[in-house]
Amino acid sequence: MGKEKKEKKVKKEKQLDTKTPKAAKSEKVKKTEKALKKETKEAKAPKAPKAEKPAVKPVKEKEPVVFVEPIDDSFDAMDFVTTKVGGKWKMKVIYALRDKNSKRYSEIKSSVPGITDMMLSSSLKELVEDGLVERKQFSEVPLRVEYQISEFGYALTPALNEMVKWAMANR
Repeated sequence: MGKEKKEKKVKKEKQLDTKTPKAAKSEKVKKTEKALKKETKEAKAPKAPKAEKPAVKPVKEKEPVVFVEPIDDSFDAMDFVTTKVGGKWKMKVIYALRDKNSKRYSEIKSSVPGITDMMLSSSLKELVEDGLVERKQFSEVPLRVEYQISEFGYALTPALNEMVKWAMANR
């Protein structure tokens, strides 16, 4: 009788296996199987401790920064500077004209990468109005216009050169 009971059990298990395929396992069974696999992997190969990174990077010693003593009108002066040369393109246009040679519109446009015609024309117009750039219009056919940095605008070139040096050093 022992054999008959075992055979009946095997038949019942086979019938259950065919009725419930492996793909139809419940979510709980799947999660427990995953958890068991993780536990066996962790038990087999313990992870090596990660090397600790230093909390603070060593700082290179540079020249000390010298601040100008605040003047009562220092913020007014900063407002003046930003109204004259503020924006994305004005300083780039002034920097393109820094060599005191007169340039035509197309020469300026080719020396300032990425600037559109509209932005270049409006920037030049504002710089001429502010006295930083001089505009010369020649009575010729076709009409010829040249732009040149003024003495007032040329006074900005040392500051622009220092800003370029700072940008190159801190990229």
